[in-house]
Amino acid sequence: MDPKDVLVSIKGVQSTEYSFPEVTELITTGQYSYGEKRSSLTYVDTETDSSHIPTNTVLHIEDGKVLLTREGAVTYQILFEEGKRNFSLYQTDMGSMMVGVGVHRIHSRLDATGGELELDYSVEIDHAVAGENKFWIKIKDLSGGGTSYDTGSSLKS
Repeated sequence: MDPKDVLVSIKGVQSTEYSFPEVTELITTGQYSYGEKRSSLTYVDTETDSSHIPTNTVLHIEDGKVLLTREGAVTYQILFEEGKRNFSLYQTDMGSMMVGVGVHRIHSRLDATGGELELDYSVEIDHAVAGENKFWIKIKDLSGGGTSYDTGSSLKS
């Protein structure tokens, strides 16, 4: 389960009751470790907010669970568990707030070379529903020998 260099493609869609869906995409490099019971992905996000302060992001993926830890421009740790609501303190340079996630679906298609992870969840801020989010993460091993990388064909919207 040694970490390997990977290309990470992330697509997120956020929607609220009163606005059109907002789509964000990020392509970066990271480190990926695969295990039969637990996989991990680490990458640096420089687009978290307008300050462009790098945010270290770590995902630990298990059956029906994803633990997300971010440190940098924003700092928080939250557990996504299918069918459950979990809460965490979300800290930014502007202050802190209680954020919750109610997970509708986690779908993982990961193996030793990478794969895809899909999360579908609602977001609560101070116990009030703030919107619905979906994101897809595609992980591709970079040691595979110079093949091209399709950044969008299998990322759904």
